[in-house]
Amino acid sequence: MSLIAMFLLGVFALLAQVLLARELLVVFFGNELTIGVIFGAWVCCVGLGSLAGRGMAATAPRQKLENAAAGGMAALAALLPALLLTARGLRIWLSVPYGGMPSIGGVLAGVALTLGPPCFIIGFLFPCLCGLAERGGAQAARRIYIAESLGSLAAGLVFTFLLAGRLQPLSCAMLACAAALLGACVPARSRTLRIALACLAVLLPAIPQRALAQLEEWGADLRWKGLGVVGRGLDSRLVLSVDTPYQNLAMIENEGQFAVYGGGQVLFAFPNSIAAEHKLHFLMAQKPGARSVLLIGGNPADDPAVLLRHPIERLDHVELDPAILSLPGVDGLSAASDPRLRRHAVDGPRFVRDCTNAYDLILVEAPAPLTASLNRFHTADFFRGLRRILRPGGVLATGVESSEHLHGAAADLGASVYRSLQSVFPRVEVTAGSFNRFLAGDKTAPITLDPETLQARSRDANVPARYFRPEYFLTAEEVDPDRVARVEARLSGARGAINTAARPVAYFYSLLLWSRFSDSGVEGLLRALERTSPAGLAVSIVAVAGLLAFAGRRRRRRRPGSGDALGNAAVAFALFTGGLCGIALELLLIFLYQSAYGFVYARMGLVVAMFMLGLAAGAWAAGPWLTSGAPSVWRRLALLEALFAAFALAAGGLAAAGMSPGRGSWNAMEILLLALVAGTGALVGAQFALGARALALSGRPPAAAAAAANAADLLGAAAGSLLAGLLFMPLLGPASACVLLCSIKAASLVCLLALRPDYAFELPRRRFAG
Repeated sequence: MSLIAMFLLGVFALLAQVLLARELLVVFFGNELTIGVIFGAWVCCVGLGSLAGRGMAATAPRQKLENAAAGGMAALAALLPALLLTARGLRIWLSVPYGGMPSIGGVLAGVALTLGPPCFIIGFLFPCLCGLAERGGAQAARRIYIAESLGSLAAGLVFTFLLAGRLQPLSCAMLACAAALLGACVPARSRTLRIALACLAVLLPAIPQRALAQLEEWGADLRWKGLGVVGRGLDSRLVLSVDTPYQNLAMIENEGQFAVYGGGQVLFAFPNSIAAEHKLHFLMAQKPGARSVLLIGGNPADDPAVLLRHPIERLDHVELDPAILSLPGVDGLSAASDPRLRRHAVDGPRFVRDCTNAYDLILVEAPAPLTASLNRFHTADFFRGLRRILRPGGVLATGVESSEHLHGAAADLGASVYRSLQSVFPRVEVTAGSFNRFLAGDKTAPITLDPETLQARSRDANVPARYFRPEYFLTAEEVDPDRVARVEARLSGARGAINTAARPVAYFYSLLLWSRFSDSGVEGLLRALERTSPAGLAVSIVAVAGLLAFAGRRRRRRRPGSGDALGNAAVAFALFTGGLCGIALELLLIFLYQSAYGFVYARMGLVVAMFMLGLAAGAWAAGPWLTSGAPSVWRRLALLEALFAAFALAAGGLAAAGMSPGRGSWNAMEILLLALVAGTGALVGAQFALGARALALSGRPPAAAAAAANAADLLGAAAGSLLAGLLFMPLLGPASACVLLCSIKAASLVCLLALRPDYAFELPRRRFAG
């Protein structure tokens, strides 16, 4: 019965994690650092709960454990809807400035407030249910672990393929609460209580959708009040808010003007013909007579309409989320009926990789590289793909937000994009102003920033415009020769490195700017990490582990009774590093998935489900090893450490090879990434089963040993989540990060071999026939 309860707890945990994480990503403008904080806080609180329940699981009577399990699961069902709405109002509760970026402290406080209570209860329930299942023998903890993993696997698959995009978050939350209430029925001792919980579990999903829709609308208003775009004396109103497979999409109206938000951030505003005309007439003047134009991103309401006033023959517009084009008013303004316009609902880098057409002018209107996904639009890899489909003499236009004076990280960011373009194109020009527009092409490209030439070209084009006049160029600050010269000098002197998919430094510089604008105060830490050598850090980790192991062996010789304690510490460290490397690899693969496909919003449940599948498979596969003696368990635990180190090294190479341009199909890449996620989970699951058994062989009660193993694993995962978001992805890139993870597991292996306790050296008894 404990297995059923744990399975249902796994269902609830996965659904709650995905729902709350998606809300927090919108509220906090989520990037990879935010994802790392969310995952880190989740597993840290679960680990603390597991530690808190360790003593109770070892000593409490069965009745008390049953009451705790039933009460805990019922409490989870009561908490989730309230926390979902609380997450939407976090910016109000934390007093985040309207439109401002939350500080790292604010993110931590918000995540702790929303994730802390349910995660602590989930962690507390693990040793309780292990204690109830102890009659199953030494394998009880492993079976409980497998049951939870299978529950999370089932929930992840159901959410990804049945719920996401079909049900609103509160409706999904009702299903999660129903699973928790059914789980509470299992350990409940009172028959009346079981019937009441079961009835409530059946009634929750049957709540009328109209009632939930009203609550959902109130929650959406709460979110946008926190962002400062509706309410509090403003005349704006929320027109719609919907979850697409790619993001949370919202439209705000204010006196006939509409702003479209994706993931909490402004994507574009319309109608905005003034900005569109000034921007696009300047860009079309860079390639007079252009016949084929590619527009990636941008304002789908105004940009195509302005471009189609020019005598072009073909305009391809690439926009990942097709729901944007179906927003009220967007398609009507963009000359959708013009046969020259072709829409492509596909990821921009994917379109470029598969494209067989050639273009005279390519316009990349991508947001700043605030995430690893957005960083792809500013890499040398992407620019090489664009040059492949650019005709001789053609022009590429892209840009990045900057500052007037270009100091510090702002200069580094602009310089990174500048040098990335220069590594691909022989000619690159940059405009002045708060937005640096980069123009690139070959030596024959007719790029110019001369105001008089631009005026003449625009006048000769004779394209009708309502707000733009060719004389604008004569006084435009962005093409002022003195200002342009100062920008070029600042960018040339900045230290921004070439931005690539393997080393996304532009994303790192955006993190520095985020730290400054949000008053997070972590610029010094980030700059110190920037100076860190991956190879030197890897060698240092193994060397420190060797010194600690040597000191431990000397201590054991001087104090013979300390061997078991040191051995347990080595096992706990192996579990800690297993959790660290496991979650870090999972997050790195999630980031790679996002980089390959442009989104992970709807696939988060599937990726986590594959990790849970691996956990269950690994724990199940380790079952036959748990019946042997201590020497065999330790040998296999050491073997698993070596396999983990080798897998981390191989995963980096395989993922990097699979993500390289021109390598394999998109389906093959997705299968590779999901297989690597499952493989990572299998190693973590097998290590947990062996580690818990090794701790139990030292004399601990099985439930207490399982709780300690779970806590070590999860606290390591918390550290791995933060490292993945802060160091591995923005600075090292996947390949170097995997080398560092390999060194961490190598250090753990050194400690495990050196601090092997006395009882693990006992020879197994031999059986003789007859």
